[in-house]
Amino acid sequence: MKSIIVGFLLVAITAAIPTWDKSVSISSAAYEAVTSLSLPDGFVIIVGTLGGSTTTISVVDNTGSFVLIKKYTGFTMSSADIFVEDDGFLIAASQTGNPMVLLKLDLSYEVMWCKSYKVSTSQASPNSVARTDDGGYIVLSKNYLVRLTNTHAINWTLGFSASSAQQKDQVLAVSDGFIILGHYNSNGTIGGADLFITFVNNNGIVQWTKAIGNNIENEVFVGSHTAIIYPGGDLLLFAKTTDASSTSRLVVCRLDMSNFGAILWQRIYSASTPPMHSPNAVRTFGEDIIVSLQSGIASFHPNGTVNWVDRVGFFVIDVSSFFLKQIYF
Repeated sequence: MKSIIVGFLLVAITAAIPTWDKSVSISSAAYEAVTSLSLPDGFVIIVGTLGGSTTTISVVDNTGSFVLIKKYTGFTMSSADIFVEDDGFLIAASQTGNPMVLLKLDLSYEVMWCKSYKVSTSQASPNSVARTDDGGYIVLSKNYLVRLTNTHAINWTLGFSASSAQQKDQVLAVSDGFIILGHYNSNGTIGGADLFITFVNNNGIVQWTKAIGNNIENEVFVGSHTAIIYPGGDLLLFAKTTDASSTSRLVVCRLDMSNFGAILWQRIYSASTPPMHSPNAVRTFGEDIIVSLQSGIASFHPNGTVNWVDRVGFFVIDVSSFFLKQIYF
């Protein structure tokens, strides 16, 4: 018998039994889901918008039923990232007229504080947010990296050149700075849609940028939670790659961040059943890494060896059809 974490919940594998698999929606044509988060108790938080001036927080229990829908009038969002803190949840979002907004909720989903930042009139919608060691935040958008203090004031802002070919996907906070991960939509520096990593120090100064890819494969991220810092400081990066025949596969890299992102190893995994590609969440479990994929879940050893692959996953949400799925063992 083996054990895995599914959305932070440790369960023992005996046989695959779907507990629920259903579509859920809010009865309004104006509703749009923006992002979601799975919780340790098996619940899902869905952040969405309703009409042109309302943000919604919907909580779905582990049977697929709505248990809470809260509405926050005054702003709507076009992009968002959400993560769990000890005392609640932080949502980094965009708002009409205020392209960067932080909304802090307590554990009962009541608003603790909300603050907007007029960083720019465009290209400042948050893609990723992380907590810093001093209690502040680092927020990443397409063209900006914003460092906030523990009183939520802007410490510094780093602007990037406006390029439609570049997409910034995730920011990670480390002791000596911040790691930005992204991809080229086309025309990468090596070939096709390459990955890139930029390291920024604690003063907001770019130290180096590294491209990862080749002239055969197109390697792209699919979400804002597909890389982690492994104990010891190395970066483990999971992405989707498409070969010359348009076959999607999983690419995994381990990088030495103490040596300018030097690639320790890179593996591209061939198609399998279930197919291994399109990662959407990464977690550590002991020394192993659990990766949620588009059609399954996989466990990896730190050296890149695949421990096992199963057709199960974390909470999977298709925001266009409000499809939610959870499978337990």
